[in-house]
Amino acid sequence: MEEHGDYWLQFSDNVIYLRIKGAWNLETFTHYNTEVNKYFSDNQSSNISALVVMEGESLMVPEVNEKYRSAINSRISQGLKNVAFNIGQSDCPSTLKLQVEKLYKGLEINYRFFDSLPLAMGWLNTLGVKINHDKVSTLFN
Repeated sequence: MEEHGDYWLQFSDNVIYLRIKGAWNLETFTHYNTEVNKYFSDNQSSNISALVVMEGESLMVPEVNEKYRSAINSRISQGLKNVAFNIGQSDCPSTLKLQVEKLYKGLEINYRFFDSLPLAMGWLNTLGVKINHDKVSTLFN
């Protein structure tokens, strides 16, 4: 099967910048997961954050859920601390929130949902996360 859904991924210092568009299938998740796993194996920080922008119908198909939860749990043990989700451009923000909350339930991670990129970045800044504005302007605009 071919990949369904798109993503754009960049890294800077201890921040993961991720833009997601459309529904993800298992093939897309596997491709994304390989890239992020390499970042975590190369980066030995114990304080990593993520800024995630979700556009369109940015849900995961059910077959991805268990693999995603396992990947997030592993990343938490490798230093992922904070995730800011900008869902202001999502076609299904309520459903998306429910899906993410179910996947993150019981995990030791600080995450929040925002309706705009400035609010998401502001929250990360309050946690001491230094945002690379060049990455933000090239990836999210």
